[in-house]
Amino acid sequence: MVDVSKPYNQGVSPLTLNRILLILGVVGLYVSGVLSAEHLFEIQIPCTSGGGCAVVARHPSSYIFGTLPVAYVGFGGYFLLTALALVRLATGDLLSRILVGLGYMGAAVGVITSIYLQYVSLTQIRALCVWCMSSAITMVITFIFYTILFGKVGSVEVEKTRSPKSLFQGLAGVALAAFAIAGTVYGRQKEAGKIEIISSADAIAKLVPEPRSERNQIGPDDAPVTVVEYADLCCPTCRQVFPKVHDLAAKYSGKIRIIYRHFPLDTLPGHQMAIVTAVASELAAEKGKFWDYATAFTAPEEAPTTREGVEQIAQTVGVSGEEITKAIQNSNSPAQTRVMRDLGEALGTFGIKGTPTFLLSVPGKPIERLSYTGLTNELESRPIQDIMNAKK
Repeated sequence: MVDVSKPYNQGVSPLTLNRILLILGVVGLYVSGVLSAEHLFEIQIPCTSGGGCAVVARHPSSYIFGTLPVAYVGFGGYFLLTALALVRLATGDLLSRILVGLGYMGAAVGVITSIYLQYVSLTQIRALCVWCMSSAITMVITFIFYTILFGKVGSVEVEKTRSPKSLFQGLAGVALAAFAIAGTVYGRQKEAGKIEIISSADAIAKLVPEPRSERNQIGPDDAPVTVVEYADLCCPTCRQVFPKVHDLAAKYSGKIRIIYRHFPLDTLPGHQMAIVTAVASELAAEKGKFWDYATAFTAPEEAPTTREGVEQIAQTVGVSGEEITKAIQNSNSPAQTRVMRDLGEALGTFGIKGTPTFLLSVPGKPIERLSYTGLTNELESRPIQDIMNAKK
């Protein structure tokens, strides 16, 4: 008999390999858990400055049959691999042909899927999701160690060796991953609900462009509550939030006005057409069709990345490619002037750093700078409800 808890002449012991696989399983649980939480709780997870995580999360390749997020499947896969490692420790059957074989096949499917998704991400979506990449790397390493462990099955005569210490450490690792996922979700939700106050007289004066023709607005001018959204129609999160903003306008009809202002992030990957898109939207606004244009533009899964793509959508609301070209080439064109005005005030007056950002204003109070989650929470708060309900 050979005690598999000890190193022997065939390299690293099965117990050590199982411990490594357990650690990799816990790491995978955390990464895939955060990716799953992004879909489940509709939060923005920490990512690179280009926002690649949000771009990848919205792409059709991130869903199975168009509805089931791939992240959920990944979490289920890592849960299975972690469970198998724990079962091998609990039973002491570290070289069980069935238990190791199941893990080996699961890791093989996982690594093929992960490599394919990274290929799609980098060549088709052209965005980098660091969490997805981390999951793929973890799965590749897992497959390598499962290959080594599977190669030992049947190679020597072994006896069952339980390792209570390793089992306890593995269970503690799973609990740690669960707490880490919960902490990440809580932190992002708390960050999303954070309120920042803007009290300068200059900011309050510039919040709502005048006259009425200079702004894109839903809701009456005399609404007691004003919400200004700074956004980029090419931004994946803005596109996701856009219909929800319309829902808010309908929910609080007559009691709230929502004003869209531009913050084009044209230096970020996937946002190359941000300026062109914003100018085209203002040309549509001159024809009274800003919201029609914005609705059509945000309907597809991804924003156009070429001038031709922008022009095709603009043409549906009566804006020609020639009009867009003239407005872009003329820095004094009214459409481009309004876009640059919004951008300048976003940076210099309101301290906007990302999109979408919402500014909430009620008479006699400072402006509140919020995320979408923070906005919805504030609109449901008693003080704001009292202000809205006071209007006859």
